[in-house]
Amino acid sequence: MTDQPSRGSAGGSARGSATGRDPETPELLPNLVELVDGLIGEAHASSSGRATQSVMHTDLLRTVVIALRAGATLAEHEAPAAASLQVLRGEVTLGTGSVDFHLTTGLFTPIPHERHSVVAHQDSALLLTVATGR
Repeated sequence: MTDQPSRGSAGGSARGSATGRDPETPELLPNLVELVDGLIGEAHASSSGRATQSVMHTDLLRTVVIALRAGATLAEHEAPAAASLQVLRGEVTLGTGSVDFHLTTGLFTPIPHERHSVVAHQDSALLLTVATGR
């Protein structure tokens, strides 16, 4: 039997002995299902109707989970140079001045390089991936 990493809400434990973590094995990323559940709860408790958590940040890439309660919006803002948006749960519209993208659970799209906004039609969680490096 191979030694498999276990999953937990904060990344779980990595491979290694029962007494410690193997320094050669990177930590696991958070369980997105559990993270989404928690962030949607936080979004409901927030006056803005949203909650976010950074999931990963490297020299070249940043990922953030954004939770929006039904009816909440991300006001119009500038687009990063290269980014995508994936719906982990729910239903949203990513709108630009020229086109609207209706996205439901499992769908994703590159974010057009123009000002845009996001409206949640249901409690929703989004995975924003942004290229940050060279």
